[in-house]
Amino acid sequence: MREISYHKDYRHNYLIIREDEMTGDDYQRKMITENRIRGLLPCQIRYINGETLLYYEITSKQSVKGLFEGKHLTMKELKSLFISLKMVMEETASFLLPEDGLLIEPDMIFTELEKDEFYFVYDPFSESRGAQTLITLLEFLADHVDGEDNAALQAVYHMLDLAEKEQFVLDEIVEWFGEEEQPENVLEPEKEIHEMQMEEPYPCYEEQEPAENPAIQRLISTQAAKVYLVCAVFLSVVLGYLTYTYELSEKLLVFSYAGFFLAGLLVILSLGAVIVRKLSGRKQKRETENLSFRETEEEMFSHGIYEEACSERVQGQRKEYGDTVYIPWTANSENKLYGVGKDNKFHIDLNRLPITVGKLAGSVDMVIDNQSISRVHARFTREGTRICMTDLNSTNGTFKNGLRLTPNTSEILEPGDEIRLGKLKFVYR
Repeated sequence: MREISYHKDYRHNYLIIREDEMTGDDYQRKMITENRIRGLLPCQIRYINGETLLYYEITSKQSVKGLFEGKHLTMKELKSLFISLKMVMEETASFLLPEDGLLIEPDMIFTELEKDEFYFVYDPFSESRGAQTLITLLEFLADHVDGEDNAALQAVYHMLDLAEKEQFVLDEIVEWFGEEEQPENVLEPEKEIHEMQMEEPYPCYEEQEPAENPAIQRLISTQAAKVYLVCAVFLSVVLGYLTYTYELSEKLLVFSYAGFFLAGLLVILSLGAVIVRKLSGRKQKRETENLSFRETEEEMFSHGIYEEACSERVQGQRKEYGDTVYIPWTANSENKLYGVGKDNKFHIDLNRLPITVGKLAGSVDMVIDNQSISRVHARFTREGTRICMTDLNSTNGTFKNGLRLTPNTSEILEPGDEIRLGKLKFVYR
């Protein structure tokens, strides 16, 4: 029986397969570990505590199951998936690897976001279950296809019907898609493979120009006022020295008096600028504090905190008798993650589930634009009355009460739990 687990070290994420009995062919094992086969996840064999483990690198990749549980499948993605499947089968055949080892379950197929590339797991210890796993894959795709994409709906149900009748032929399906040529970004020739190996493990994003800090602007203005003040004093000293040391004509005296007037005007303007800047800074600080207070007050009103307090006060004034009824916390819980800290202004509403959180718009339900958040970071789901949090192979991790979640594993949330997504902290209420 295949046992699957996940492991994350400092720089890499791995999917690990361990079999109870390692009966696989040594040839297949060597082929997938010593060669870079297009379309297959890179694989290593490690021997730990007398066990032979297969480590597949899934850094910066998402499984098809994890990705499409949070978004709808489009026709473009459907085409790319089956074209990739056809090409990886051709590649494995060129290495004399049987198709039985290619795993096509939804949680064994991975993709890189922002690219039309799919990667597969090859297990040399796998037993032949091709027809059943194909039906499982197609049923999953049918459940998550975009209901408004008629072409995708027809394609999925057509393929599912063929698979159930045992008439599914992958080459005919690809031709039916009308895609005989390889897409630009899907499994290109060896030059593309070399470029893939040289790429950074994580994509780079354009840095935004930082906005000017108001405090820095005030500092610059204050320093400029000081410079003007020094210049005015220096001008006054020079004019005073010339006036009282030398006998000046009436015309020059008029100019010297005008210089004194100009110097005095500079002194007044510079002092006024400093005073106005300080007053405006105080006013801006008060406005910021008032805005923060209003946002907090609106947040409390929007979630019924004030109403709850009022109702509790009214109920406290009433005298009611009878048995005390236990109300579970889920009935009164706000089901929301509140951001903690000055830099975290995000709140995550968990009343409508499932919800996927990340920073890649179009692939998640809630976008959090923060450098520590992965493109698809975590998912929140409901199991009965409980809310579960799942880490989706994030780079900087998902934490519950200081403990990091293993990739693709779930934890139940309880009121008061401290949740951390990357560097952003939240409290569940």
